[in-house]
Amino acid sequence: MLPPGKVDPGPPRRQADLPTPSTAITRVEAIGTRSGQYVRLDIEVTNWKAYHETLFVSGRQYPACGEAGNKFRTWVDIIDGSDGRVLFRYCAIGSPLALPKLFLFVSDGDPIPERIAVRIIDNATDRVVVSHPVSVPPISRVRTSYTDAEQANLAAAAQYWDIPVREVQKAGVMAIRYIHGVAGTTGSRPLRPRPSMDGPVSHYSDWTADDRHALEWVSDYHDLTYAETQKLGAAVMIYVAAVAQQ
Repeated sequence: MLPPGKVDPGPPRRQADLPTPSTAITRVEAIGTRSGQYVRLDIEVTNWKAYHETLFVSGRQYPACGEAGNKFRTWVDIIDGSDGRVLFRYCAIGSPLALPKLFLFVSDGDPIPERIAVRIIDNATDRVVVSHPVSVPPISRVRTSYTDAEQANLAAAAQYWDIPVREVQKAGVMAIRYIHGVAGTTGSRPLRPRPSMDGPVSHYSDWTADDRHALEWVSDYHDLTYAETQKLGAAVMIYVAAVAQQ
């Protein structure tokens, strides 16, 4: 019997599990825009369904995070898998649905980490779990920006060659590499001014392990970013299509 005035609290409340995250990098994309060049890594916590909704609530009792001072129970860190540095912190995730949609931006000139890991911090219990580091694969997608006028020329070239715009960019780079290969070109010849990345329209091309060598070679030879290299390739294809139709 309980003393008068006492209420049976029932069994202790079970804490939500905090599984160790399983991490995968689903895409590495080079992007060129008017605001700069950067690389985006798309990162997925593949076992996101194992995390309970209660881990992602907000409340005044949790520490503030970020410029906005968000107060959420759980923080998710993208960390360098080699030295543990925090590369980016997600401190306002309100649902486990966000875990398969994480991403990291690396500015041009900053080194791309060789490995990354995901660290999850539960501010309610001070529990911390860290994924095994995963290797960052080579860039597989490159996105390039165009002005409206350039887009019109690019669309016309795509129609002439009867291929998608993304293949026009890629075909131009492959053609440049082929011509230099036949000529036996060596060394480097920086292209200046660089192709402009201004414009509201962007197109991507995917590069596989079999054809990425052409992108890398042309980029190194002309001292351009991958996005600028694609624009150079597009310019070549636009020019050849225009000459062929005269």
